[in-house]
Amino acid sequence: MRMFFGQKDGLKNDSLTPWNRITKKDLREKIIKEFIIPLLVRIVMLWLITIFVIQSLIITN
Repeated sequence: MRMFFGQKDGLKNDSLTPWNRITKKDLREKIIKEFIIPLLVRIVMLWLITIFVIQSLIITN
């Protein structure tokens, strides 16, 4: 691995690079993108499916 990394910027300093630091803003954006948006999409899809099923039951009866 030493041929890829120089002596001064070795693997030990890799954790200090800016792209490896997780800030609160990055964490909040990641939570929103990966958890809240898919959850909202699932809730809306379930809601729409429920409405369509109820309407079809009303029409058939």
